[in-house]
Amino acid sequence: DRLGDFLSVKDFGAKGDGVTDDTIAIQEAESYVSSRKIRLYFPTGVYLTSQGIKPKSNTVYYGDGIDSTIIRLINGDNETNACDVFQQDTVLIFDMTIDGNYPNRTDVPTVPFSHGGCALRIKESKNIVAIRVKATNPFAHSIDINGERYHVDYNPEVWSPNPSSNVWLDQCIAEKGRDDNITTHQCHDIWITNCLSKDPLGGYVVNNNNCLEIDDGSRNIFVSNFVGIGGYSGVQIKGHATTPAPYNINMANIRCINNYIGFECRHTSFYGASDGGFSSSARGITVDGLTIVSPAVSDTWLHDETITAPSCALFIRSYDDVQFSNVRIYTDNAGDKAGDYKAPQELSFPPVRIIGGARNVLINGIAINGANWVKSDTLGVVYVAEQSTKN
Repeated sequence: DRLGDFLSVKDFGAKGDGVTDDTIAIQEAESYVSSRKIRLYFPTGVYLTSQGIKPKSNTVYYGDGIDSTIIRLINGDNETNACDVFQQDTVLIFDMTIDGNYPNRTDVPTVPFSHGGCALRIKESKNIVAIRVKATNPFAHSIDINGERYHVDYNPEVWSPNPSSNVWLDQCIAEKGRDDNITTHQCHDIWITNCLSKDPLGGYVVNNNNCLEIDDGSRNIFVSNFVGIGGYSGVQIKGHATTPAPYNINMANIRCINNYIGFECRHTSFYGASDGGFSSSARGITVDGLTIVSPAVSDTWLHDETITAPSCALFIRSYDDVQFSNVRIYTDNAGDKAGDYKAPQELSFPPVRIIGGARNVLINGIAINGANWVKSDTLGVVYVAEQSTKN
């Protein structure tokens, strides 16, 4: 017993051999460390669990590094999260892979999920930090930071009474989400830094697999040094019609590669005076440094068969008070000389679209390289709908 220092899950009988079901050993270890506020160590290995891991307040879970320490979910229903931080305060998780193992689960979920089924879910919690964590193969989202309810009274003017807050993701990797890779809902004061999100698979919801989705009721979100590859959108800032839209979103050094839409923002159904009215919450987006490379329809994600070509690079709807600076868009492969990514495809629309209730939009410094889009004398390169923006 190393009280005041750390304990290993192997002290409780976990094997980490990728064969043995370590569920009971992990549960015993979690119970012990949570009551004593000491660190729980997962040495190099693959730990199989049917219940996932459930860090409690004032605990630290750590391993030997991404793809060295792997927590892998087995069986379980579609609500089971591989790592579930639920109603906790002050948790640190670092240096491990969290694997939802969806393609290889013997109990394949068949019914709709209620915002579970994630690799890493942080729900109704505060002061949570995940560093060098890889979240992969979930039933739904790879990483979801959310509050008590996504939809509160199905009212776009009502926020969740129990949001998550003060959450920091740093140097994390998210991949293979059947919904979005990284997403936030009903939360505030969230930092996402130095993260890579790639190849969301889709399939749970058609055409809704984003690399990063800032969604319903999110506010005061800070994202920097982010790369999103091969999704529906590299970054999507969105509210559903029945929830408040995200607001006060601040981003810097964003790179979106091979996405159907590079960067998109909207509040669904609030598209201006003649189309649902103006949103009262969709406001306040600041992005300094956005690079969009070779929009394309990825071969890795499931999508509507009608989608055969990428839409556009930058798509702004619904939002008031939007500021972009230092924007670079490559519609050809000029930004990928070595051929690291999928070849660009012809865009269906102009590279930049500002329509549907967008207003007070400022783009300061934009360079568009290449001419790889369907040409139209009426749309041009940057298309602004007549009633969409005030200036």
